Amino acid sequence: MVRRFIKVTQRIPPAKPVAPFGLCYSTSNNGTQVSIKVPDIDFILPDGKKWTISTANSIKQITKDVACLAFADGGATSEPAIVIGTFQYEDNFLVFDLENSTFGFSNSLLSKKTSCSNFNFTLTNSP
Repeated sequence: MVRRFIKVTQRIPPAKPVAPFGLCYSTSNNGTQVSIKVPDIDFILPDGKKWTISTANSIKQITKDVACLAFADGGATSEPAIVIGTFQYEDNFLVFDLENSTFGFSNSLLSKKTSCSNFNFTLTNSP
């Protein structure tokens, strides 16, 4: 995943990696902070469903001058190869169906111009 990400972001200036992340980018241009936009990351699951992770959930601003790909590399012998953590889950709906041993998710709510912090979770009774 990281090798492919490096290829598609080669025009973004790299920065020295900041642990625990191995791929970082410069967000400073002559002392002025700039935002970066990277391609979405699509995970295709065994059942054919797709989970898209956008810049907001893939790039973490570490310092004012450095942002990193927010996936920790477990190493060549690690199982699993990457760990999806809380940063990737921010502003996504997650559904844990313990009875059926299933897990469901949405894509980022930010693409719908909303977030978990302003979402109305109130249940209403229909007449």
